[in-house]
Parts: sequence; C-alpha cells; structure tokens
Amino acid sequence: MANFTDFDPLMAEDSVQVVYIDQPTPKKFDAIILPGSKTTIADCLWLHTTGLADWIKTQAAAGSTILGICGGLQILGQKITDPDRLEGDIPEVTGLGLMPVETVMLDHKVLRQRQVESEYFLLDKTVVGYEIHQGQSNWLSSAATSQPLFGDTELGWVWQEQIWATYLHGLFDSGAWRRSWLNRLRQIKGLPPLPINVPDYTSQRNDALDAVADLVGEHLDLKPLF
Repeated sequence: MANFTDFDPLMAEDSVQVVYIDQPTPKKFDAIILPGSKTTIADCLWLHTTGLADWIKTQAAAGSTILGICGGLQILGQKITDPDRLEGDIPEVTGLGLMPVETVMLDHKVLRQRQVESEYFLLDKTVVGYEIHQGQSNWLSSAATSQPLFGDTELGWVWQEQIWATYLHGLFDSGAWRRSWLNRLRQIKGLPPLPINVPDYTSQRNDALDAVADLVGEHLDLKPLF
C-alpha cells in the first residue's frame, strides 16, 4: 500500500470504523477502498491469488460502495498492460472488471499538485490534492458514459453510482467532500446526514499538532534544545 495518509481523515471521523484487511472475511462492509500501490500489476495479481479479488466483487454485488485511489483505480478496471516492462516481467494482468477502464503503464510519471472543482456532487466545491502515478487509464469506447468526479474528466469517475475511482490523493482531506461522500453511505443505511461545514483535515491536524507543541512548551524546558 502507498500513500496510506489518504485514510487518516476517515480514521478521525467518530462515526467511521476503518479496518485494514489482507484476506477475505465474512463481514459485510459499507465501503471498500483500494489504496494506491507502488507495484500495481504485482498487487493486482496478489488480490487474485489471495481470493480478495473475488471477495471484493462479491461485496460489490451485495451493495458495497467500492472506491479505488490511484493504483486502486487501475486495478478496478478490465486490464493493466505494461508493454515496456516498467514494473517487471509481466506484460499484462486482468483487473477486477468492476469498471470499463483499461490502463497502460507509461515511462512518464505524473507528479503534480491539483486544485479541481467537484462535479459529480457537491458542485463547484474546490478539492485540493495531488497526483503521483505511472500509467494512463482510458474508458473503453463501447462503455456507456461515466460521471466525472471533477472538472478534469481524466482525474476520476463514478460508474453506475456504486464504483468510484480517482487519481487524486488527499481528496478526503476536504471536510465538505469527505462528509458528503460519507453521507451517501449513511443515506443507504438510513442514517441521518452529518454536517458538511466542517474544517478540512489539514486544519484539524495542524490544530492537534499545535496543541501538542503548546503542552511540550508548557511543561519542558526547551532552551537547551534550541
């Protein structure tokens, strides 16, 4: 797993329980998030080998919302090809087939900060994050039109309202976007919505760090350190 800080804002939500799994479990989950990966093809094969690939598809068939971030987006698609063997000796791997997308690994690595407008819901809300991935994902020409998540239509999509995928790391840092996404899950469960006018996670984290710093400054003599 790469860029695991994507999960920190969810772990800070009192109403959310985040569980990391590495093997199939009989438990039914409201949402399953496939994180980023440093070796997407190898990790996709690992999901098939461990039975997690079939397990994820079973969870999706039972109504779970599935979200793939970066490498997770690529794994959700039909297949991943690596013609130049950038990740190893395997030229192609079959994805989970939950989204009509194919990915080709390219020698150019995308690495950039992003500030985009939300499109699928929470219209015109600015979401800040970053991209860091190798590969280009494209919708199959025979597939029906998807719903773009952001103004940049190559940055993420929603397929059949249940399968979500994005190249944007840090999207849960946006308090309004995170709460709106959680409220969709809560609506499915018949729970009341959470307020969406909450600070971004970056502000929450900085406030927590400032509080720790204040305590340290109050109770320790820091002059010898400085």
